[in-house]
Amino acid sequence: MNNDQEFFKIPHLFITRIYYRLVVENKPDFSRFPEAGVRGAMGYYLFDEIKKNRRPEKTQGLINLYKALLGTLPGTSIPPEGPMPRSINIRFFDIPDNCDHMGLEITFLETAKNYNPCCKKARKSLAKKA
Repeated sequence: MNNDQEFFKIPHLFITRIYYRLVVENKPDFSRFPEAGVRGAMGYYLFDEIKKNRRPEKTQGLINLYKALLGTLPGTSIPPEGPMPRSINIRFFDIPDNCDHMGLEITFLETAKNYNPCCKKARKSLAKKA
């Protein structure tokens, strides 16, 4: 392979995107900071679940999801290289002609798709509590 072929080689990027339709009781208030609200609620849920479960095989997926959503887990040291870039993106959007529905798009980049089972469990638990 010569240098020109190596220069134009494009790396693979694995993206998993999931869409949800949410029913929102107070859409104007929720719409102010929807991503922060969902990240925060999931962060509290994950933190509580991590503290409840002491077995590493149960908590590692939760810890990885917490790091992907919010960064370093409280009480742990920050790695020397600094914070990791987010591998999960959350985006809300309006659904036309629906006053109490919003769309939620969750995008997992690269290997973050492995966090989807933990993420799904957290969303279901939060939906029941809400």
